[in-house]
Amino acid sequence: MVERVVLECTTCRYTELVDLTEGQVQELGSSGTLQGHCPRCRAHAEFRRFADKQDYVGGEELNLVPPGHEVYHLRPPRRLVNERAHVRITSKTSQACIRIPGKEDDIVHVLNLSKGGLGFASHVEYAPGTAITVAVHYVEGGNNLFQPARVVRVHRPSLPLVPGEYGVKFET
Repeated sequence: MVERVVLECTTCRYTELVDLTEGQVQELGSSGTLQGHCPRCRAHAEFRRFADKQDYVGGEELNLVPPGHEVYHLRPPRRLVNERAHVRITSKTSQACIRIPGKEDDIVHVLNLSKGGLGFASHVEYAPGTAITVAVHYVEGGNNLFQPARVVRVHRPSLPLVPGEYGVKFET
């Protein structure tokens, strides 16, 4: 015996009209849920009997209108708490000098700076994990102090005229 039931995913509230076998009907009656794979959230989820029967008109297609987050991309939630170990300060005019032994010094534009590291933009490509020395607030011909650091984040744009953005962690 087969019974037609409207099931709802407990994770994303996806609804679907399905034909259940007698064993599945008994399991749904005893535990109130069925285990299955949800086609919308692509997760192994629990399904329960659809509670609001007025929303179901009787057609085969229940989810004719996709929810808003499938049509428009949701903006990620704004962080209300600073989860970083050190506060990041945005810089607009500061320069730094990146030095790698055996290569020419690279004067870069500092994007942000913190106690733990800095972010900078450069046309020179750096690989993640590259050991460098950095002089922040660089003044040409001045008494600059170089500090050891390591490249930890790399973002290279697809356009060759746009500089890449790099993240550096200071080493002690």
